[in-house]
Amino acid sequence: MAVEKATYPKLLGLEESQKRAEALIAEAKAQLAPWGDKAILRESERARARARARKRERERKKRRPSERARASERASERIRNDAYRFFS
Repeated sequence: MAVEKATYPKLLGLEESQKRAEALIAEAKAQLAPWGDKAILRESERARARARARKRERERKKRRPSERARASERASERIRNDAYRFFS
């Protein structure tokens, strides 16, 4: 059974939801204005970090299950080795 989500485009229509998004972006930029370029740079850094994380997640999902299992085994092995060195 599919559940219909209440999204802005569904509730307000596409054009109105785009206008609302633009207004919210403008409001956010106005609130960041006192900090000048420093705030904008930090936000763009966060946006790039989010994009990199999404890309890594897509690439991870593309791997075949056997590749994921091997990657998991390698990570577990590294953790065991680190723990062994730490407690030795």
